[in-house]
Amino acid sequence: PERKKTMALSSIISSSIFKLNYLVFLTLCGFLLIINTAKSDKIIAEVDNQIISEADMDIFIGNLSKEVRALPKDKLYDLALQQLIDNKIIALLARDKRIHKTQEFLTLNNVAEDRILHDIFLKDYLEKEINENSIRQKYLSYIKKYDQSFEARASHILLKTEKEAIYIVSQIKNGKDFSEMAKKHSIGPSAVSGGDLGYFSQEMMVKEFSEVVFNMKINEISSPVKTKFGWHIIKLVNKKKMQPPSIDSLRESLIQKLSIDLRKKIITSGKKKYKVKLYNLDN
Repeated sequence: PERKKTMALSSIISSSIFKLNYLVFLTLCGFLLIINTAKSDKIIAEVDNQIISEADMDIFIGNLSKEVRALPKDKLYDLALQQLIDNKIIALLARDKRIHKTQEFLTLNNVAEDRILHDIFLKDYLEKEINENSIRQKYLSYIKKYDQSFEARASHILLKTEKEAIYIVSQIKNGKDFSEMAKKHSIGPSAVSGGDLGYFSQEMMVKEFSEVVFNMKINEISSPVKTKFGWHIIKLVNKKKMQPPSIDSLRESLIQKLSIDLRKKIITSGKKKYKVKLYNLDN
């Protein structure tokens, strides 16, 4: 189980890194600078004396997105090999036209090299820094907001005019059942369930509605409340502290947040080490 958890964590981190990319070079539809491996590697293809080895394939496939790597192995292998062959064929045609000597190529080649170094460095760094402990610490920090968060369960009767709402309030105060009045008079979709809205947080409802609900006592009936939807008569059924989502349900987003935070930390540290100068800027 621990090995599976580690593998799953590594997969999520890889996916997280992939999502951070601003320029994506390592995809099946993009181009890849192939790192030639030692002659002892098993050769699986050759294009005009340029080899493609098993190691090349492993590196290429390992840097594809999580979604692409989910393809059946045979199909993924065939697509990857075909892409590497196509890359080499077109690259050879481009070299025949001396495109590799143009400024455009030289600039993009430098950008690509920087990007690949960026990705490999970041992948290695995040795999060391992101673990069960760091994920849990991020989770504990995230759920602090739930300490003072509540959710309410309320029912309401939605009406078109204030006059109607005042009349219905008086009827309820004189003994009419709230649920039955909602079924009979409410114009809202919750009428069929007696006005029951279920549980909701303060942010889920319009401000005017939430401000009243979260200041009511249980079983209290409100005076008419106006919102953009009409006039509401509200009954607070229950109010309770919100339960935070489980760590497993948030795992991928927590890793994503950690990845972004750590990347920012690395860049901030790097800017202290390496001087950055900007020239000829109007602003």
